[in-house]
Amino acid sequence: MEKIYAKALNFEKKAVYYPEKRPGYTGWASLFQFGNGDLGIAFYEIKYGDNTYYTAPSIEFVESMALTYRGISDLLSAANKNLIGEYVYMKSTDGGKSWHETGRSRVRTRHYWHAGFESGRIVRVYSTIYCYELGNDRNRTIVEESTDGGNTWSEISSFMEDEFLY
Repeated sequence: MEKIYAKALNFEKKAVYYPEKRPGYTGWASLFQFGNGDLGIAFYEIKYGDNTYYTAPSIEFVESMALTYRGISDLLSAANKNLIGEYVYMKSTDGGKSWHETGRSRVRTRHYWHAGFESGRIVRVYSTIYCYELGNDRNRTIVEESTDGGNTWSEISSFMEDEFLY
């Protein structure tokens, strides 16, 4: 039996964003729909700046992670007081032909899952396992919402206390 794979038809590769200072780091894009035909995209960017979230982690935390702390991009902006981690939010109202930035917000991890609503509201979900500054009680999953394009966020729920979601 021949295997059938999905194929993208009429695919066009197109850059929709470049970091202001290059070379730069952007990654972990999340594409989502708003329910009215609009598309949203969110992605993680690391850039230079005063990282007010920075707190040096304990040696016990670094050792328990069993990872090279400064080499994992999840933790890179948390590992350096001169690097900031942000999520950038963009929207397309024409099926992805053009995009405009709607917001950006400081974050402590690169792992967010997003959903959009017809009203423009964005909901994101993330596990705090990657947020070292929350301490040993960091295992929970948080649901947040933004009604201003991704600039500000409010926690609306949390679940899976003491559990790891990936």
